[in-house]
Amino acid sequence: MNGSDKEHCRCFQTQQSDIEKCKGGLEDLGFRLPIAQENHGQVFGLTLKLEELLQLHFKVMPDGLIESEIEPPASYPIAHLDHVNCFAAHQATRNLLNDLGIHYKTNTPVPITCIRPKTKKPDNPIHVNTIILGTLIAFGVVGVLVNGWHKSKKN
Repeated sequence: MNGSDKEHCRCFQTQQSDIEKCKGGLEDLGFRLPIAQENHGQVFGLTLKLEELLQLHFKVMPDGLIESEIEPPASYPIAHLDHVNCFAAHQATRNLLNDLGIHYKTNTPVPITCIRPKTKKPDNPIHVNTIILGTLIAFGVVGVLVNGWHKSKKN
């Protein structure tokens, strides 16, 4: 397996000539650009919401190497950043490539994290809207306290 992230599947590689076909096929299935995505040199990266707490993240590198994982969506930022909630999307990637008619080769050996991924959904994650609301309330409380402190100093 290339790279050090055991939660990523890097077992499949397509031909460079099939990268755009792959992207178009994924978009036709409902894959979209993620809210925020680090650039790791990928040609494209797309996500598909599988359920409220899980999304499939699919990236293709310039040489055709495919990197995929199942992870919490960015709308749950704390869970999204906690790699314990991420796992390799080996079987989903194989199924997608087959369904889209994308030719690929399988890189061997296939790591155990792809054969038997340790799946763990986030436990009661906090939605980004809750974080924003909490931050606004906190700033409001601080503003009221500072304003009250300034008024008491004047008296």
